[in-house]
Amino acid sequence: SRKYSKELIEILKNKGSIDSSKLLEYLDIDPMDSDLVKAVSNQLEAFESYGLIETTPKGWRWRG
Repeated sequence: SRKYSKELIEILKNKGSIDSSKLLEYLDIDPMDSDLVKAVSNQLEAFESYGLIETTPKGWRWRG
């Protein structure tokens, strides 16, 4: 899951708001791969708890 941390942060910083399906697409993760989807979800939840991202109607948005 750490493999995606840097890439995930860059995508969130550069894309403004992004929904989960687009995020998985940019990370080249198959939405059917439940382990990887869960790993990304856990990272998003951690980022949100640290106040780095927020959930919006358009998806996730970097607050950093």
